[in-house]
Amino acid sequence: MNNQKPYVFFGGKGFGISCLEVAKETGYLPSLVVGNPEDDGSGKDSLVKKCKELGVDVLVQVPASSDLLKSKIDEIGAHFAFSIGCSQIIPLEVIELFSERVINLHPSLLPRHRGCYPLAYAIFEGDSETGVTAHFMEKGVDSGPIIESVLVSISRSDTAATLSDKIFPKGVELFRKILIQKSNGEELSSTPQDDSLASYNKKILPGNGEIDWNWEGNQIFDFIRAMTFEPFPPASFKIGSKEMIIVDKNLL
Repeated sequence: MNNQKPYVFFGGKGFGISCLEVAKETGYLPSLVVGNPEDDGSGKDSLVKKCKELGVDVLVQVPASSDLLKSKIDEIGAHFAFSIGCSQIIPLEVIELFSERVINLHPSLLPRHRGCYPLAYAIFEGDSETGVTAHFMEKGVDSGPIIESVLVSISRSDTAATLSDKIFPKGVELFRKILIQKSNGEELSSTPQDDSLASYNKKILPGNGEIDWNWEGNQIFDFIRAMTFEPFPPASFKIGSKEMIIVDKNLL
């Protein structure tokens, strides 16, 4: 591994932490980590806390648009970046600071389910498969050229929680593969997305988080499965003034 170039890691949550641990295992840690704005280092799934354990330089609660970040990228001479579990939008002016671009890992088979809550929407819309996609970031949301996708099947018994358990280990291994390629100085090939096949999810939960009894039975069932995943509120409905909540007994 003689071709290692400095890089930046944006993100957090369990997915981001697992990928950072892989970076440690491979001996190719980022020169700088940018934690999510909500990560103050105290939570259970804190990437900031993990960085401090590993001795990695981390910016805590610093916006991705900040001048401080831009100056740090220039200071370390970062060639590329990863975005994994990142909850903030990385502006184009920051993306363009990296000569070898920013690689995002998105939990869907792009171009389907760009945007928010891709696991929930894959189940809610009755998809039989989904996956995780590595792609280069650009101005559009999850719209850049695809490096590689890994397919995961969705069974009728899957919830968003069980689907997450299937997808994210695949994502971690995809990160490992790409990081090793970058460590070896390999150039990553990519293919443009077909925008005619794209779908986009706004930052709104399916059904706004409530069952619509005008839906067909299968869609109600899919909604309940889609909402079985923290931090989503569980599927609910009202009988008169009472709110009824549906939960998975296996998660109690």
